Amino acid sequence: MVLFSSLLAATLVAPTVPISEPCKPIPGWNKVVSDKKIRWIVLGEMHGTNEMPEIFADAVCLTAEVSPTVVAL
Repeated sequence: MVLFSSLLAATLVAPTVPISEPCKPIPGWNKVVSDKKIRWIVLGEMHGTNEMPEIFADAVCLTAEVSPTVVAL
């Protein structure tokens, strides 16, 4: 019964909580994803940076808005 109550409460609260934040824009990214000749986008990073994971997440988010996207690590 407790599990059911928790699920019911989560269902009632969920519509008021945003599912995710909007993608942050990356200057020039629209040009990259609009080029139909590009099939692969490879991103590299230097270990220890805080900015690269955030930019990577935004790049995936922006790309997924315009075409099916697969991320491979």
